[in-house]
Amino acid sequence: MDFVSKLISIFESTKKGHLHQQLWPDGKHIDGDVRIRLDKIANDFINDHEIPSEAIIDIILTGSMANYNWTSYSDIDLHILVDFEQQEECEHILSDYYNVAKSLWNDKHHITIFDHEVEIYVQDSNEAHYSTGVYSLKKNKWITKPSKEQTSIKPNQEAVERKARRLASKISSINASDKDAESQAKKLMQYIKDMRMEGLRNEGEYSIENLAFKYLRNKGYLEKLSSLSIKSYDHKLSVK
Repeated sequence: MDFVSKLISIFESTKKGHLHQQLWPDGKHIDGDVRIRLDKIANDFINDHEIPSEAIIDIILTGSMANYNWTSYSDIDLHILVDFEQQEECEHILSDYYNVAKSLWNDKHHITIFDHEVEIYVQDSNEAHYSTGVYSLKKNKWITKPSKEQTSIKPNQEAVERKARRLASKISSINASDKDAESQAKKLMQYIKDMRMEGLRNEGEYSIENLAFKYLRNKGYLEKLSSLSIKSYDHKLSVK
């Protein structure tokens, strides 16, 4: 599990004790030019996908770049908060639609700020979001101010590897030709999502659960799990 040890090694060697100084020049507010650029990126995405203005709650910066545990590998996580309930006629499919939209956008674009790639995400404002650092670009202020104490947490590598191996094994055991493969894949994906959220809520970004999630994502297991649902559906409806 080289990726897990690499993650933890990076964490241990990069306890900054300060925010990214170019992004947060005074530690209180984001750099003015950066704020303008991130706001334009988000609004271009909003306009391209015709998201109603009344449904936009906020545009936020979150994740490690809004915290003391950022590294040279960190992305700039740009989240558009959308009230899905404002689009009741298609609320049940919005999550899937926006996930596809943001994936296509992130694959198409390669925008970097201070050598950190911008990753865009559409987040339901009614869904709980757990992060120790959240900054509102609209209000130009911290919603959740990060704490230096968070950097004192040392991840348990053995526990991360054990959880990641168990989940990777479960994913690998699903056969797309099984009649309930689609259901298995969806249930496991929801479990992994809930597990990660629980870890973020209780211990933050370097919780066992979140690091296990990062391993699965980095090694392609989550992509494999997602594709299993599609393959299973295609298999059930195919005629040989």
